[in-house]
Amino acid sequence: MELNELLAKAEDRLSKIHPTLADKARQLIAKAHKEGIDLVVTQGLRTIAEQNALYAQGRTKLYDDEGNKLKIVTKAKGGSSYHNFGLAFDIAVRKENGDIDWDSTKLYNRIGQLGKSIGLEWGGDFKSIKDTPHFQLTFGLTLSQLRAGKRPSGSTVTSDEAAVVELGAKGELITDTQAKLTSLGFDCGIVDGIAGDKTVAAIKAFQKANGLSVDGIAGTKTLAKLAELIDAKAKAPVAEVKPEKVEAAPAPTKVEDAKPMPKVTSLGDKYSVQVKAKVATDVYKHADVSEKTKTLKAGTVFSVYGYTTAAWAVPGGFVQMKDVEPVAVTLKTGGLNPSMEADFRTYLKKIGLDGALNLAKGGNPSATITASGLDLVKVRKFLDEKGWYYKEAK
Repeated sequence: MELNELLAKAEDRLSKIHPTLADKARQLIAKAHKEGIDLVVTQGLRTIAEQNALYAQGRTKLYDDEGNKLKIVTKAKGGSSYHNFGLAFDIAVRKENGDIDWDSTKLYNRIGQLGKSIGLEWGGDFKSIKDTPHFQLTFGLTLSQLRAGKRPSGSTVTSDEAAVVELGAKGELITDTQAKLTSLGFDCGIVDGIAGDKTVAAIKAFQKANGLSVDGIAGTKTLAKLAELIDAKAKAPVAEVKPEKVEAAPAPTKVEDAKPMPKVTSLGDKYSVQVKAKVATDVYKHADVSEKTKTLKAGTVFSVYGYTTAAWAVPGGFVQMKDVEPVAVTLKTGGLNPSMEADFRTYLKKIGLDGALNLAKGGNPSATITASGLDLVKVRKFLDEKGWYYKEAK
């Protein structure tokens, strides 16, 4: 089969996975074809719903539509496969007559070596169950991070399409879910972006109250119901309370202009940062730090989503900047060529982070940079605008 035919045949599945992975898949098909091996792509993106449907076969779904008994075909629930996030694809060897060759260990091992030579992770190297048709590119992200909503730059799969909140997960999606549950009266404890026992208990209570499957894991249906109820709450009219008798108030001798609230600049979920309470920290209802609602213990770490000149906006209110310190985060970039490095250093000097960039040795080296608070936001936005790959360093 001609190379252009193989590539065209694969395009529908490759178009739904991460662009970088799709390019490597095309390279793999071309390399294999050069050695006389024709490859077809049998699986690209498999959604959470599709994964759960596969998991149900032989378990909760025992028979197909024609009455045939189904066998268990996978051990992975939705969100437990890199396929679910567009970061994996499977191949098969095509014979000259068009049939698929699943049995040639020698061929699949050779294809595995070709894939590894261009930077792909190969399922044949898996320690538990070997999966020789499988290739993936994780960008250094774990499945737990992906289920929590984290995505590599350029991802084709949004958090909404494949988001799961479960015990032990961390990240922006967890913070958002906790804030929503708290707003609806389900106690998660501190909104800190970490799904602990209290968060799981709140999810279970919410699921039970809304007729959902009670498993303590907030998947597509639970998150959708949360969003629906939060939206309905926001749109609900405020009841007007009319007193039985209104006494006429004396005319004021002077009308004072209402003091305007400080302007709040939103960071959104993507660029939220974390801060740590230096002292017992009061949370206020308004941006002018008035009307205290609660006090957080010293040492509490929590996410913030916006800021004024003197306060951070947090779920449920505002805290004074002087009471907290931003948590430093180290970012690791992909390879930087000399031109990219010069561009990056110029920008860092502009925002006052001269000398913060540390490069590894080698050709186009990766780099690390540590920043916190609004400096971290600026660095992330710069990298995103450039379209450069980066991740949080461990």
